Amino acid sequence: MGGALTITGGTFSINGGEYGTTGTAADGDIIRLQATSSAEYETATDIVLSVAGTVYDTWTITTVAEIVISTRYENTDHYTGTENYV
Repeated sequence: MGGALTITGGTFSINGGEYGTTGTAADGDIIRLQATSSAEYETATDIVLSVAGTVYDTWTITTVAEIVISTRYENTDHYTGTENYV
């Protein structure tokens, strides 16, 4: 399925050429997509590729949830100021 290509939310390359947002592809061409995900946690970014004015497919990149690491540490042992290393 060839024709004029457009993309939103990213860029594409045809047969290893420069990345852009518009171009023309023929049957058998290799199309590579690239996109940048959101900098925010748990946020989706849609990439929509259209061929000849018709949506061909939509891809969604979703970032992960924030990982929370507790820094609270309670040590019940008392530090004596002496450490032994083996």
